[in-house]
Amino acid sequence: MAAAADALSGDAGAAATPVPAVVELPLDGYLLLRDHVRSTFAFNRTSLAGHGLGALIVEIIFAPVAPSGLLFGWGLLFAIVWMGRAVMAWRFERNEPTDAAALQKRLRLWQLGVLASGALWGAAAWLFWPWGDGLHQLALVLVAYTFCVASVTILAPHFPLFVVFVLSIFVPAIARVALQGSPLGLKVAAMMVVAMGMTLLLGRTYRDSFERAMALKLRTEALAVQLGKEKAVADAA
Repeated sequence: MAAAADALSGDAGAAATPVPAVVELPLDGYLLLRDHVRSTFAFNRTSLAGHGLGALIVEIIFAPVAPSGLLFGWGLLFAIVWMGRAVMAWRFERNEPTDAAALQKRLRLWQLGVLASGALWGAAAWLFWPWGDGLHQLALVLVAYTFCVASVTILAPHFPLFVVFVLSIFVPAIARVALQGSPLGLKVAAMMVVAMGMTLLLGRTYRDSFERAMALKLRTEALAVQLGKEKAVADAA
């Protein structure tokens, strides 16, 4: 009888064993970084095509009015940066890094390429502005503003980089317009400040939406992994 009671007690204890509590699983930092870099580099072809086309438009529009030395110097620097970014994109597609350190290095190089491109567009706004007439200046502003708006979906998740990129383009253009000193120039400069602010606000809004979507995705993946572990425990019991 005592043995039977002990057996029943043991069975009851086993049956009363609590189910493992739901816990927060640590996220795989490497996988998060890899997905982040992949999503960033996915826009490379479109971005490079747009930058190349924009540079070609600037060169064609200002060819009759700007000094050849300016056209050649700016175009050469732009081509060097563009080729460097293109080679990096090609290398990533052909040979994706397999460790976090290499991914971080590739991401930093991409960020440097973005900053260099932004600096060159800001330089274009400053250097080409005095040449040509109002239509030339309008085309220059439109090209620069287009790249700022188009960069929202690519750079907004890297919000500090996005801010620096936008400022590096807008600030030289705004300064060049304001330095004309005319009432119309000051009004146009004020409008450009508003446009810059709206672009930055749009980027911040997109960044917030992107982060919420990523948080939901990561939470779903963590719950799926946790469910798989709990199912394995239940199957083994």
